[in-house]
Amino acid sequence: MSQAFSEIIQEHSFHFQPVEIGDKLSYHVNVADDEGVRWEFRMEENQNAEWELKGEKLPGWISEIEQEIGAIIKSHG
Repeated sequence: MSQAFSEIIQEHSFHFQPVEIGDKLSYHVNVADDEGVRWEFRMEENQNAEWELKGEKLPGWISEIEQEIGAIIKSHG
C-alpha cells in the first residue's frame, strides 16, 4: 500500500492518506482553508485511470484543482 504524504497546492497543505476498499485504492484527503476550516474528501481512480474527487459541499477552490490533486497522487504512485 502507498504511504501517507502531504503536498502544498496553492498555498494550502493537503494531507493524503491511502485507503484500500476491497481491491481498489483511494485516498482520504484533508486540507484547511484560509479561515482554518478543515475540508475532507476522497479521491478515487475511475475506469480511465484518472483520479476523481468524491465529496459533498466542497468549496469551489478545491473542485477547481481536482486535476492537479489527481496529478500529485499519480506522481506519488
